[in-house]
Amino acid sequence: MNEEAKQINNISDQALVHSTIAFSLPNSKIEKTKEILSETEAIIKDIPVTIDKIQLYESIGVDAFIKDQTLSRKYLKLGMEESLKKDTKEIYPVQRRIIDIAHRINPEFSASLVSLTDDDPTKKRTKIKLNEEIKTLELKKDLINVKDINEDLKPILPDAAWRMLGALNANRVETVNLDGIRGHLRSTADLPFSESYPIVSWIIENVVIRYSKDKNAIKYIRPIFESTINVVDTILKLSGRNISQIQNLKYTLKNDISDSFIVKPGKRNEVLDYLRNWFKDNVKGYLKICDPYFGPQDLEVLKILLSVNSDCKVEILTSKQHLDKQKFGVSIDEAFRNYWVTNVSDHEPPNTDIVVVGAASNGQLPIHDRWWITEGVGLRIGTSFNALGISRESEISILGKVEAAERELEIDKYLYFTEREYNGQRLSYNIIPL
Repeated sequence: MNEEAKQINNISDQALVHSTIAFSLPNSKIEKTKEILSETEAIIKDIPVTIDKIQLYESIGVDAFIKDQTLSRKYLKLGMEESLKKDTKEIYPVQRRIIDIAHRINPEFSASLVSLTDDDPTKKRTKIKLNEEIKTLELKKDLINVKDINEDLKPILPDAAWRMLGALNANRVETVNLDGIRGHLRSTADLPFSESYPIVSWIIENVVIRYSKDKNAIKYIRPIFESTINVVDTILKLSGRNISQIQNLKYTLKNDISDSFIVKPGKRNEVLDYLRNWFKDNVKGYLKICDPYFGPQDLEVLKILLSVNSDCKVEILTSKQHLDKQKFGVSIDEAFRNYWVTNVSDHEPPNTDIVVVGAASNGQLPIHDRWWITEGVGLRIGTSFNALGISRESEISILGKVEAAERELEIDKYLYFTEREYNGQRLSYNIIPL
């Protein structure tokens, strides 16, 4: 059968058939299994499509999980190493699955796979995302025993709860008693519906499965059912407001709140106050600044942000071209850090990464506009921050939810290195942790 498999023209299919044959052998023939897998590995190396190679390594790692964990570790590591050679949107879901399987084998093994990114500064984003994946897996495991979640883990609680729901439906985890889930239910009080929904769904299904055959089922399940009905009824009443009132409200907002304004020369203090209030009212978890001319002199904006939100994560996208022209006399990293210490603040800056991007020929950033984006809203800035309200008129425009989301998707392509070329030119990337 193995010889027949070698006659298959498509090498991806050939590798898949070889691995299937290898794992169909009984455990007593483990050496033969390893021999066929070695042949399979050689075939996989010749596959031209990266995602196919990664998925085959992943498949072998999963199939080997029960038969031989040493084999499983080997092929999961090969899959992760292959995935780090390319940075495209379809790669990350496979990396997550590999980390998930590795974590089941041993949490330290999954951490070792993430550490493969240590030697490549361009993989910093990947490392951050994969470390968050491990935190989510750990939290999922701890939800059964932990009643109260630490504040720093609450952002990943919805994802962990959603996975718990999937594992519960697949009969892979045990249910939790009522005392164990009350704290998790309280965590939903301050969350938006989209984030509380996975947690509440897991809690309801947990209660139904645990108590549906219990003599006290009515005592436990009926109140949850009635509460759910009451909540839905309230939502329907709120959403059923008079249409004309809503239209009047939209008209009032449209006419009372301008979505843009001109910043006049000499109005520096006024515009700084505006930005401080905007940060206070809108910026919560993160702020993304896209400015092809952002330099050390613009770091004062972080000082303003620090005064109203010290926990905010900041990501700044700027151009290599602009920074190369500055002639700092020191490295770009040192120039930013030195300017902060000597000219901006004695405090530590907020958690900030400056991503410097440039086309090979001229160092230009593919984006030419200036956008400040946070969740659901943003600003379009007409000039660099350090020039606002100084000598020329400039405009600040408010970006609505849809516009902000569109601009954020565009920024993310370069913040997270998914774009490798622009107009046929290779892009260079450099990350500066402030």
